[in-house]
Amino acid sequence: MISHKHQRVLLILGVTVFSLNCMSPTYAKDSLVLNTTISPPLSNIEGTGITDLQLYEVFRRTDIDLKIEHLPAERALKNANEGIDDGTFLRVSRLSASYPNLVEVPESFMDFEFVAISKNPKIDINGWESLVPYNIGLITGWKIVENNTRNMKVTKVSNVDQLFQLLRLDRAEIVIYEKIRALSALKNNPVVGAKILESPLVHKPMYLYLNIKHKKLIHKLVKAIRSSKSDGTHDRLQDQALKAYLTP
Repeated sequence: MISHKHQRVLLILGVTVFSLNCMSPTYAKDSLVLNTTISPPLSNIEGTGITDLQLYEVFRRTDIDLKIEHLPAERALKNANEGIDDGTFLRVSRLSASYPNLVEVPESFMDFEFVAISKNPKIDINGWESLVPYNIGLITGWKIVENNTRNMKVTKVSNVDQLFQLLRLDRAEIVIYEKIRALSALKNNPVVGAKILESPLVHKPMYLYLNIKHKKLIHKLVKAIRSSKSDGTHDRLQDQALKAYLTP
């Protein structure tokens, strides 16, 4: 039998533990893993790309820890949709129709210019339909490009190195890519005679997506993105990172 003295000690210990639990912070800081398929100068494994810096700043303002993971385009979408990763960036709007577990953060993060690159300067680009006569290279999983080149002569590859290799080996007359990354790719690994053709195919705002289980964080992220844009931080980080990549 427990003595009265021991009962009293146990009671004091119980009250102490309960009090400590009540005093412990109930707030656990959120930590997210966002994946992406984008390459330098927008994102790199060092986390110093344009979008990397902008994202870290936005997540700092929301008091959320961020980890960035690089994956092939189609796998990135699948992982984010299935909740293996917590979200994905940078993506076109309205992906939720095809990936129902992805929720768009409804504030554009960056505008992309999709351009055609070719070794033939005589090719005249005037919208997607002007690509019909040519052999086209593109990266699998880039939905805006895939959707606009249906029924055309297309070769799909997994990454940017393979994309420009198509051009280098004359296996494609045109490859389609995002302008900032095309400039960086051609600078760092030139393709003889290749140039970005005049007239972008399309300008598109790009967005972050979170898995639906993190829907409660959407409002905080929208507010932080707008704040970073309005005080000039968003543009400053882009200029800073782009200069570092493109300066000889």
